[in-house]
Amino acid sequence: MEFQKRIIDRILGLASNSEENDANVKSGHVQIATPSHVYHTSTITPLQDGINSLIFTLAHNIFNTPGALSDERAEHLKNFLNLLQCTIDFDQSPELSSQLKRVILLISDPAVLASSKAFTDALFGNNLGASSTNVKFNSWGVLGASPSLLEWSKRCNPMDTPGPSVGYTCGLWELFHVISVGVAERATPSNNAPINNPFMAGETMREFVANFFPCAECQIHFLQMYDGCMFKRCDSLVDSTSPEMTLAERRAFAIFVWEAHNDVNVRLYKEGVERDGGVCCSEANEAVAKTKIWPSLLICPTCWTGGDFDPAHWSEGEVYGALKDRYGVQFGNFHFADFHEKQKNHVDLLKREKLAADGLWFVVAMLAVVGILYIVLKCCNKNKRGGKKSKMRYSQ
Repeated sequence: MEFQKRIIDRILGLASNSEENDANVKSGHVQIATPSHVYHTSTITPLQDGINSLIFTLAHNIFNTPGALSDERAEHLKNFLNLLQCTIDFDQSPELSSQLKRVILLISDPAVLASSKAFTDALFGNNLGASSTNVKFNSWGVLGASPSLLEWSKRCNPMDTPGPSVGYTCGLWELFHVISVGVAERATPSNNAPINNPFMAGETMREFVANFFPCAECQIHFLQMYDGCMFKRCDSLVDSTSPEMTLAERRAFAIFVWEAHNDVNVRLYKEGVERDGGVCCSEANEAVAKTKIWPSLLICPTCWTGGDFDPAHWSEGEVYGALKDRYGVQFGNFHFADFHEKQKNHVDLLKREKLAADGLWFVVAMLAVVGILYIVLKCCNKNKRGGKKSKMRYSQ
């Protein structure tokens, strides 16, 4: 499928977490855009990009075989949604928090998990792939969203390419960053909220990728990084909910996701160079590859203590500060109002189209009736005149 081919090329989102990662997938090849070193301005927040990708996942990627969803996969999905629920601030995102709770409750219902259709009907109503001829109005399901109306930001779709899945992989990375920063922030017990376990958060995200990401190659690369303990993951993610965790332990999951994402971006660039016949590790290409690392020197000069992008020369505190500024929930509240307004406008358009179509059919039907009546009347008159002539001949 073209979608999966595009996903394989991008591997969890080439253009996801930085302005210098803009890419256009063309003819199966990743075309790297010139780094702009400026933030894309967008009213769509990183969290909203992430939720869009979550909605797309729920609509298309949960059932990989016919029949009911297995208990194991259902548990992995529930764990991931619970993790997201625990890493957002209810006071700042009450609608999102409420929707997540409703979805989690649905996943506990065996009838909802009995088939892909039962699942999507429960979550999205009957409007999955709806058109003007089969839409059931005002039936958007528990999520209040139609997957066909998803729109990602310029960060995730810099070329404004049309399509229901163009920003999917980018948005998924955005969601991972929001969650990982949320784990760090909710690891602070000052608000008396449950403390997130960094190790369990990592395991939950791992299982989500392993079970629900629709690209085998992408899964392999992510799992190789995670299971292979890259970026000191096995040492840094502590299995603890203790309020005595150090600052570095609380932030470790966010730093791991950041390092993994940068590694994906650099590797994808080098693979693209090789695919186009270049030398991936030449001095010039190595220099360009470093521009795929976020944050850039211009965005965060204090993040790179050596004045370059050497992984040995970055400041954990400064990098985490940049991540928090971009992905912290206080900067990423998800508002449903605009999305609902767009859905309402879409439904109104479908209603108008349906009314217009119904009106056209009514006119056609009336014309047909008039035509038939005209023919019948004409035939009757003709027969009547013919009868009179016959009678006159008989009387003569």
